[in-house]
Amino acid sequence: MSLFAQNQLTGTWQLSSYIDSVLIHKELCEFSGNPASYCYQITIEPKKTEIDLIGYHEGGSIPIIDQGDNWMKVGYSSEQFFTLELVDEQTLKFEEGKLESTTNIYIDSTIHIFKRKPPVSDLTAVFNQLVEGKYKLKRSEIVFHPNGQLTGLANFSRFKLTINFWEHLPKGFDSILLIRPDGTSEYRKWEIKSEYLILTELERTVDEESGMYEYQVGTESLELMKI
Repeated sequence: MSLFAQNQLTGTWQLSSYIDSVLIHKELCEFSGNPASYCYQITIEPKKTEIDLIGYHEGGSIPIIDQGDNWMKVGYSSEQFFTLELVDEQTLKFEEGKLESTTNIYIDSTIHIFKRKPPVSDLTAVFNQLVEGKYKLKRSEIVFHPNGQLTGLANFSRFKLTINFWEHLPKGFDSILLIRPDGTSEYRKWEIKSEYLILTELERTVDEESGMYEYQVGTESLELMKI
């Protein structure tokens, strides 16, 4: 007999180890691994043959292979799937099955926990709150606005936190794109220490083999004090 009423899987579920941990620890890169890249939010509707996934890199509709009152197997085949199972009415356990390709076989036994929460329509706006607010740099006031506007910092007018680390070359640290009115921009490393937002220069080079940009953390930093 099921511990839960039928259709208890219905609703919106968020990967708590991703969104919640980012906001609590004020770090993005640290928590942006799988499955957040393709599945930080799950939407399950009654009587549907698919569920909807939203990730910062991928997402989409995934077929339901099999299901019971409090569990569900989802994927494209028996070789590529994941399972969802209710822990309680507010908690969903996510486990990946076997992922196979022509080049590798990968089995992930990690259990990920999703929480039943209202849907997030704009992940960028959620994470902008990490840096948004007023700061002081010497006698200047700098404002990071919730909508991504930036005032008071040199000649920059907008900012964009890196969320999708799959498509952005700097690895191992959090980066922010500072954008000028003419469209030119530069990346900097960001970190929050106590009441300070620290922006550190990044030195850009070009990899000779791939032709891709590479970034190294420089030595010059701006320490913006929250006010």
